[in-house]
This record gives sequence, C-alpha cells and structure tokens, in this order.
Amino acid sequence: MIGRFWVAGLAGALCAAPALAAPDTAQDIRQWHAQQQRVLTLANRILVANAVTCKDVRPDYGYLPANMSPAAPAPLRAVWQEALGLDERPMAIIVLKDGPADKAGLRQGDHIMAVAGTAWGSDKERRQAFDTAMSTALPSGTLDLDIEHGGQTRAITLSGRPACKVDVVVVRRASANASTFGNRVEVDGGLERLLADDDELAFVLGHEIAHAVLEHSGPGKEADTRNHDRRAVIEREADVLGVRLMTRAGFDPAAAARANPKLAHANRGPISRLLDLHGAYMATNERTAFLASEGAKAKAEITPR
Repeated sequence: MIGRFWVAGLAGALCAAPALAAPDTAQDIRQWHAQQQRVLTLANRILVANAVTCKDVRPDYGYLPANMSPAAPAPLRAVWQEALGLDERPMAIIVLKDGPADKAGLRQGDHIMAVAGTAWGSDKERRQAFDTAMSTALPSGTLDLDIEHGGQTRAITLSGRPACKVDVVVVRRASANASTFGNRVEVDGGLERLLADDDELAFVLGHEIAHAVLEHSGPGKEADTRNHDRRAVIEREADVLGVRLMTRAGFDPAAAARANPKLAHANRGPISRLLDLHGAYMATNERTAFLASEGAKAKAEITPR
C-alpha cells in the first residue's frame, strides 16, 4: 500500500505514517489532497519500479484509505466531510491511475465495507475486527473487498504488486524541503509547490527514498546524521542512488541537475547564498555538475521499467 493516513482524529486502514497538523478549512484539505495525489503518484512509480532492488518490499494496492475517528471533535468531522465527504466509514481518498485498485474498479470516494468477508461496523468490536482482518490481509498480496459506490455494493479483488517498503506523506509546512527517518519520507507542501516539473520533484523523492533504501537514518543512527563528514557521504550516496531510482521509474535524470539550484535558492537565506554556505551538501555549482554527470551515467546504464 502507498501509506497510511493519520490526521488529528482520522485514521487510515493501512501502513503507518506520521501525524499531520489538522487543516483549518475545507479548502486547506482539498489543497493537501491535491498535493498528496501528485506526490504519491510520482513516489509510487519509483517504489514499484525499484522493488527488485529493495531489501524490504510489500504489496502495493494503489490506493489510500482514510476514515474519521468516532472520537474526533465535531468541527473537525464537519470540515473533512465538507472537503472530501469523509465520515467514519473507510473510504478511498486516493486511487492511483492504472494501479491494482484502479484496474479492479475502485474509485475515489468508494467506501470499503468488508475485507475477506469481515464487515466494517460502527460499533467498537466490529471496527476492531475489520482492522484486524485488513492487517492480516495486507501482507498476503490479495485484498478481497466489498465496496460501496452510489448506494450499490459489489465485491472486488485487488492483486498487490511488489513495491519498496517506504511510506511517503505530504506535510503542511511552507518550507521547500523533504526528510527521511527510517522508511518514512515527509515532503513539505512548500516543496511540492516549488517543483512544478514532475521530473524535478521525482529527483527529490528518489533522493529521499534512497536514504530509506540505504538505511541512512532511523533509531540508533542519529549520530551519523549529526556528523558533518558522515552526513556529506550520506547525501552523496543518496544523490547517486536517487538519480538511478528515478531513471528506472522512467523519469528524466537530467532533471536532478535542474532541480538543485532551485532547492539551494529556496532553502538558503541571502547571506548563505552569497557565501555559498551549504552544510553537509556539496556547493551548489559542484552538486549541480555532479548530478548532471550522474544523470548522464544513469541514462546510459538503465532502461526504464
């Protein structure tokens, strides 16, 4: 699956991801939803295309579910209902084009009413039974679901495809950055807005996914990320692999060099830009040239899947 959705009283039905700040208005939610749709579409291409190279994989079903917690306060329930039509019933809020869910006939807004014969219910016991059945079914590679669309219920079967086990989520931050801890990638909303070109955004996603694949961070590895010399090596390794991950997924590797100056400008103040202070990263011009070189190598080495 492409990720579990948690937002201040909302809980999705699948893989763990971080809590997000509660949006203020229905318009905020719809903006977040559009950003998440774009980011997950690009990230999913990378995760599926590179499954054979990842140590940890899981079935991907190509959709993101969410539901409202019964404990959520009334104002929060109302704004999510207004924005996406969300209530306590599990609902597909994103369905990726040409993924297993899309091919099986699941559509955004469809409610998931049963999994493997276990029906969802509004009482606590039935909700828990449904969640347990879903957790059991997910790793199997096959989801037998009963879905409700337009008042009609029908059965569908989703056949999962292998994908790297990395969660990707958009967070409501204005900064143009992304970060990885363990197998969780957080993409700031400001970054999604900065990089309007999909290939350029795919480079950043590839770089962050590379951190996860290479196990650069996570519990017990905090010292590595704080050590300047080790961090410089880590970032270079993520650039090298990240360019190849995006290339294997069919993105243009030359976009990595195009994206870097934009990222450097957005994430440094005037003095840092003037003095070219760059922390553990290479200097802007040096990194851009390095990424251009690695992009050319990747294009020569790799046939997109």
